[in-house]
Formats: sequence, structure tokens, C-alpha cells
Amino acid sequence: MWSEILCRLPVRLLLQLRCLCKFFNTLISDSKFTKKHLHMSTYRHHLILSSKDESHVMSYPLHCIFNSVTINANKLHFPFNKHYFSVVGSCDGILCLVSYRHPVILWNPSIRKFAKLPYLENPIKGGCYTTYGFGYVPLTGNYKVVTVFNHVSGNGPNKAKLKVHTLGTNNWRTIEGDFPVGGYSSLIFVSSMLNWIVSSDPFYNVVSFNLVNESHQKLLPPNFGGEDVNDVILALNMNKEYTEIVIEA
Repeated sequence: MWSEILCRLPVRLLLQLRCLCKFFNTLISDSKFTKKHLHMSTYRHHLILSSKDESHVMSYPLHCIFNSVTINANKLHFPFNKHYFSVVGSCDGILCLVSYRHPVILWNPSIRKFAKLPYLENPIKGGCYTTYGFGYVPLTGNYKVVTVFNHVSGNGPNKAKLKVHTLGTNNWRTIEGDFPVGGYSSLIFVSSMLNWIVSSDPFYNVVSFNLVNESHQKLLPPNFGGEDVNDVILALNMNKEYTEIVIEA
């Protein structure tokens, strides 16, 4: 009975209850309770807003936007220096942050804990731009961060290299092979797959990287009715019943 009641409470209140007595601490710390609470939380989506000018991170319930309800956004405690961080992915309430001057960081604002990932070395000589993806593998219970190093060469072929970090390890692993160069947007996570758009003459493709076996495949985009497409955007649509990838041209 207690489990059914507590799994509906916000994380901050649960952290306070853990300090109240040994019974609550044992119950709330149990991995089964954590998974149950996470499942209940998937129906309470929040929009995370960050500012480039100052280190402000705000949380705002999405249902208030859709139902025209006005409330104050909740300011989150940001534990880092005033360097600009980009939110490049989120999964199960954990945010993946990157900054030019810092390593990749995984941050859980609800419990005010974060983890700095190991130093990431660029495997490509010369200039390149990086994109990131963050996701979860239910089969193994692992969180993974993927970094794509995109190199556009004026002389040789364009290519991209991938590195993967599994949370709880102390290294980045290089995925063998050359990958097609993608755009500047973060990778989209859906059902153990990270997806991104690549430009392959004469059309665009979607590359899907499987976080389970760490393999990839190319997917053809939808038929745009013969119209010339100059740019394609990959987006995510979520509701209570399903999650889908949306391709906008």
C-alpha cells in the first residue's frame, strides 16, 4: 500500500521521506520502486528551458502549455559555473549537457546529482563538428552517450566517427567504420535507437544507431511527392500512447 502511495509523489518529497525513517529509506531505495516511480512519471512531462546569457535552467509542466494554464516556471538548482551548457539529450529525467570548456555531463536536477564523463578525445585530425545523443537500453539497464565527430573535407571524402560511453564505465569506446556525415542537430532517441539526418545525394537519409548491439542502418525518408527538398528536420512527437519520429521538410 505504501508503495502505491509513494510512487505518485515528486522526487524531492521522496528524498525528504528517506531521511524520516528506515522503512521509507529502504522502500524508496529499492530498484523496483525506482522503476515503478519512473513509469508513473512518464505521464508528467516537463519542458526544460535554459538561457545562454546566464546559468538559468527552468522546468515547466507541458500540460500547462497545452491547456492554457499560467503558472510560474520552477527554477532548478544549477550546480556548475557560469559557462554556457547545451542540453543535447534527456532520458528518464536525466539531462545530457555539453560545453566547449567542460567534459560531457549527465545531470539529474530532481535529486541534484551529476556525473562528469571521462575526457573525450577527437579521433579525426583536423577540424570537425560534434553532435551528441543520449539514451537508455531497457534490456541491460544501461544509459549510453554517443558522440558523432563529423569531418567535412575539401579534398577527400566526408566522414564521421562514433564514440560511445556507457554510464558506470571509465572510458569511451570507438565504433569501427566510417559513418555518413550528419547535420548539426542532436540525435533523436526512440526505443533504444538514436537517429539523425544525413545528406546523401540525391536525397536525405535517416541513420539509426542501435544502442543494444551498437550497429547502424540507413533508412529512406518518406516520399515528399516529387518536390525538391532543401532541408530536412528530425523531431520527436510524444503522447500517452506512443512515441514517433517526425520528419519535416
